[in-house]
Amino acid sequence: MSPFMITHKNKLIGKYCIYKVHNKVGHINNCNKFMRTISHIILGILIFCTTEFYSVQSAIAQDRIYLIGATGIPELLSLGMRYQTGVAQVGFSIGSLPLGDETIVSLMVDGFYHFGFVSDRSSQGIWYVRVGADYLREETDFVRDNYIYSNFRIGRDFNLSDEITLSVDAGLLIQLYNNRLEKKSNPGIIDFNFKFPVFPSIGTTIVYRI
Repeated sequence: MSPFMITHKNKLIGKYCIYKVHNKVGHINNCNKFMRTISHIILGILIFCTTEFYSVQSAIAQDRIYLIGATGIPELLSLGMRYQTGVAQVGFSIGSLPLGDETIVSLMVDGFYHFGFVSDRSSQGIWYVRVGADYLREETDFVRDNYIYSNFRIGRDFNLSDEITLSVDAGLLIQLYNNRLEKKSNPGIIDFNFKFPVFPSIGTTIVYRI
């Protein structure tokens, strides 16, 4: 075989090898692109599912509105509402207690932090700390008293059903402010307006989940 034929054959072999290598590299690159695309799709699906799951859990298990009915000191006989987010709640209530010629009205704003064991019927712990501010007004034909208290309690939830909870708490009521207006004198009445600023505080609440 002549040198020319040998050189031509070697060139053909070289081109064939280069062609095979290019094809193999192109195939590998195509596989890598395909795998990256699949990975991005799977990652997008996981992110979407996680986001939707968190949104649903937040809407169902965390953020809720409650209607409440309570009795206690200083709740009196009260009705109100609470809003729950996570392990925290904030609520307000309006109460009254007519006693003959005397009328007592209370306004309460409270914050709650739940902890401890979580019941199957609730998304929060069964124990809670309660801190609030209370306005109390007592009025008779002779005198009107306005009070502002701070309220500190610890309590426990008893989940009676998926919708209804019984809450019992106790603690201290600290008087921050008192203003008395004497409308007219009544010498036959003994003044029981004590100056001691700390009182026991206790309450029982029925909570209905909307």
